[in-house]
Amino acid sequence: MLSLALHAGRAFMRHPAVVHEARLITRLLVMATTRLIAGALHMPDAVVRDTGAFVVAYVAAVEQRATLVCPRKVMREVRQRRRETI
Repeated sequence: MLSLALHAGRAFMRHPAVVHEARLITRLLVMATTRLIAGALHMPDAVVRDTGAFVVAYVAAVEQRATLVCPRKVMREVRQRRRETI
């Protein structure tokens, strides 16, 4: 019975009207949050929005670089720094 309910729920969530409503609600929440933050910081909405986009891009770049770091190299650098401080 539970699997039938889960299947019905998944089918409902894929319905185009539900997806459209979810996108609309998400867009409205983002706009309201942006205005709230802009008002609290006494800044225009566009500046808050663009700053948020910059932060997202920066964090994505840092995360991408972090996955390319070799663990052995990092460990070697940590050991070398320890020796230098002693």
